[in-house]
Amino acid sequence: MEDTPKVVKGIDVRTECMFLEALSTGACLVDTDPEAKTAIRVEFGYKPENEFKAIKAAWTSTDPKAAPTPQDDIQQLFDAAQNKGVSLTNVYISKKYFDLFRHSDQGKLLVAYYTHSVVTDKALLPVPSRKMFLEALQDEFSATFTVINSTFRVEGLDGTKTPTTPWKEANVVATPTDKVGRLVYGTLAEETNPVQNVTYAKSGSHILVSKYSKVDPLEEFTSAQALCIPVIDGADTIYVLKADEKKA
Repeated sequence: MEDTPKVVKGIDVRTECMFLEALSTGACLVDTDPEAKTAIRVEFGYKPENEFKAIKAAWTSTDPKAAPTPQDDIQQLFDAAQNKGVSLTNVYISKKYFDLFRHSDQGKLLVAYYTHSVVTDKALLPVPSRKMFLEALQDEFSATFTVINSTFRVEGLDGTKTPTTPWKEANVVATPTDKVGRLVYGTLAEETNPVQNVTYAKSGSHILVSKYSKVDPLEEFTSAQALCIPVIDGADTIYVLKADEKKA
């Protein structure tokens, strides 16, 4: 049945979801009692002065009189960081907003100038490929752009599975390093006070797998648990663009 790998993967997926939520928003929710629907909100100290909005229009805007300027919007992050002596080297963006940037006028022009194309009418410019657009972004901002496209299927208490996208889709996050945090974990109560007739095994450094049976000897239960949380470091050097909001 491969129940052990499945329960271990469940812990890894939950940890990954918390990390993506934390990096994209500066906070994450840790479930304390799924049945009671209670959770603890953990904030990592993102600075309000490091958060920006779109200059002319949200990237999803279809108003022809106020076209989005995603290149200028992202440039805000680099200019603000440079003023504080911070060199941004990594940018994380959801696939949807990466594609919105790629299809925008500024996105098409960015690749045209990168490839030294002659532009006579920007309306005739083709949508650049993903590969070429990533190269143009690297050249323009001297930073590595990573497209986030993570969707997970989470099983509820009733057994139904629903898709969830933990990354805040409209947020573009820029950091000075690709090592943005740590996985912090503690000791579970069962490790120091094991329950009788339960077989325990450790997976990695922090996941505890337990196997046990009840009255029916043909029925075995497998579960995994961990006392852990991803922690985002260097919050004062992380910059966020809320691309679905326009400056007032």
